[in-house]
Amino acid sequence: MSPPRSAATVALLAVAALLPAASVAAQSAGASSVPRSYIQIASNGTSVWASVVAGVKTTYLEHFDLATGRTLGTLSTPAQKAGDSIPLGLAITGKIVVEADAGGGKVGLQDPYVDYTFTEMNVTTGAVRRTFTCASLGLVQCGNMTVANGTVYVGTSSSTNSYRSDFSVTEISVATGKITRTIKTSSLGLHANFTQSSHDLWVFTEPVPAHLGTQQFIEINTATGAEVTHFTDPFLAGSQYFAATASTLYVPVTVAGSKITASNAGFGAPKGSVNGIAFVNAKTGKVTRVVKGLSYRFPLTTSLISSTWGILGGIVTDGTNVWVNDSGTAKMTEFRAISGSLTRVATLGNGGSLAYSPEALVIAGGQV
Repeated sequence: MSPPRSAATVALLAVAALLPAASVAAQSAGASSVPRSYIQIASNGTSVWASVVAGVKTTYLEHFDLATGRTLGTLSTPAQKAGDSIPLGLAITGKIVVEADAGGGKVGLQDPYVDYTFTEMNVTTGAVRRTFTCASLGLVQCGNMTVANGTVYVGTSSSTNSYRSDFSVTEISVATGKITRTIKTSSLGLHANFTQSSHDLWVFTEPVPAHLGTQQFIEINTATGAEVTHFTDPFLAGSQYFAATASTLYVPVTVAGSKITASNAGFGAPKGSVNGIAFVNAKTGKVTRVVKGLSYRFPLTTSLISSTWGILGGIVTDGTNVWVNDSGTAKMTEFRAISGSLTRVATLGNGGSLAYSPEALVIAGGQV
């Protein structure tokens, strides 16, 4: 057997392929053929938890064994049992799974962040440990969240209008369920996305509508709560998906010729644009390199609003390698973090099938 080609071995398993023909949740929904989408994934190196949307309104969590891919069970949080829940965050810290759900049915899809519930569960059994709401913490609105070192970080606002709100990052202790600190940031936008470097938390803020402010990357020191640096998104088009190290951000972009015209999906990009990954200096916000080319198998923009198959979405790095997925062709590309040189392109399951459209990536237990 040849040795692994990278620091983390790629497990060529699409999450959908791990499901039995009739899961517990599908049976409860009335049929094993109910379409299921896995929109979030988290792992502690032993177990894997995934947020699942089945059919139109049914959402639940599915638990897998990382080593075998065997389904260990399913669970619905109190918010999910109530129906019409929108899962907004999923993370594991120690022995606790933290799930965040927005009650879209009560406030409407236009502003789903007002009725927001946190659920803490045992990572092995899924037994509910505690639930609490955004409102019970004295917060007006909560948005996307992540967990690091026993702390929940969630985008919050003091306004009921998420389109014209101020924005903070609120820290909540997993041990106590209480707010430990509120970090004011230099940007508008409740619709935040998080990623972590080796020592800090990175936040991407995206005002909606965009004309109310500029998209920004903000680096926060998790020890002190201080804002280390911030800079305007160098692509000005919403780079929601990115990975970070201490020195570099890796962000999907769209390139027409040699010019970067838009970020992420290529929506609105000229016909013939190619998608790639930009290396961005984490201190200055300047683009230092763009990885692109046919060998990387990144999708090609064929019209003003769509790409050939899918969208460059989930992206993770261990500091040595970077992995990025194409949500339409079921491809995952791996390249070197320093040089950008291609390592390989992996096919996840049945390429071109909607059943194998990767939406999220995580590194755990030496696997992607």
